[in-house]
Amino acid sequence: MNNSGNKNTTYANLDKIINENNTWILKGKEEASKVRIDTTLSINDFYNQDNRLDSTKINEGGFVTFISDLGAENERNTFTTDILITNVTRVEKTLKKI
Repeated sequence: MNNSGNKNTTYANLDKIINENNTWILKGKEEASKVRIDTTLSINDFYNQDNRLDSTKINEGGFVTFISDLGAENERNTFTTDILITNVTRVEKTLKKI
């Protein structure tokens, strides 16, 4: 629930992504979940322990919406950014379907 007492759709959609696990690797390109993420990329400037200015990119806000069609590639918005991955889980694709 959000502050106004309504269902938090972003949380529900993220929960659905995690629990349904319809990934490209597990389900294939056509059956994988397709989502649109509307967010703002910003810069978080701060001074570190050495009193040097650090600038990191962060996502502010954002909504996750399931979509059924990606549309033409030349009609999609794209961006380039650097990211820091702090944790990963290795998942190997099984060749045999259960």
